[in-house]
Amino acid sequence: KIASQADSPTSNYVILDHMNITHAGQGVLGGCSYALIENNYFDFIGFDGQNPYPRFNHGIYGSGDHMIARNNYFGNCTGYGLVADATGPEQIAVDFSYYNNYINNPIGDGIYACGINNKIYNNIVIAGYNGLNMNATSEGVHFVNNTVISGQYGYPSSLAKYAAILNSNILIANN
Repeated sequence: KIASQADSPTSNYVILDHMNITHAGQGVLGGCSYALIENNYFDFIGFDGQNPYPRFNHGIYGSGDHMIARNNYFGNCTGYGLVADATGPEQIAVDFSYYNNYINNPIGDGIYACGINNKIYNNIVIAGYNGLNMNATSEGVHFVNNTVISGQYGYPSSLAKYAAILNSNILIANN
């Protein structure tokens, strides 16, 4: 597990070429600036049997600004594979780029992105529940050219609902 505290963010954070990141809790929990997470394999995230809320254990839960997650594999996460979110009322996810990731998560969700100016491009998402999702705090979030196969809740219902409500430069195209 690689983590930093949101109230004392880490800068210039890099995780490259890890063959297998497996953890009972979060895979990567980060409140940071200028992070690169690339060519990693996240599998079996959130299976400790102790957490009363295993749906909150994600492959990457990022907040802060300027995070890039690309060319990663996520499988068997009890929560989402990738999350761009705020860790508290003072924090937010700004200028994140999640692209070219492969998420094969039949027991959980795909990608959740809220915040400002976050870009979700060219990902392949197979999810048991939500494929792509955001919330009402999103502004300028783009979901473009993602291939999504999702189960119970899926795309595009949640994205279209928030895009219609927000009218905040949300772009949903070619998914």
